[in-house]
Amino acid sequence: ADSRNGLLFSDCVDCTLTGLHINNTLHAPAGLILERCRRFNVTNCSILNCDGCGVLLRDVEHVRVSDCSILDNRPQEKRPASLRLIEGRNNLIADNLVNGSVEIAPGSVQKGNSD
Repeated sequence: ADSRNGLLFSDCVDCTLTGLHINNTLHAPAGLILERCRRFNVTNCSILNCDGCGVLLRDVEHVRVSDCSILDNRPQEKRPASLRLIEGRNNLIADNLVNGSVEIAPGSVQKGNSD
């Protein structure tokens, strides 16, 4: 009951998460946090029902988040952000299924990307 159920990756390089399932992250800033990571690939993951945002990216470079389901289906008035990219450059955010906001810092994604 006291577990936060979230994941934090800091200062990681050349990593891949595929098919990961995160559910019910409680009392944490996000279900999945990447900070100061480079060349990190997150695809086909399910990140569900997080108290904070689903995915939080801070100071990342060449990170890809695509084809993920980042959803919060709990009954509540205000949904947290599905994905928040605070700072970074040359990242790809594409083709994710979300039902909360997607907040991307200006200049942090490659030209031509979409959420």
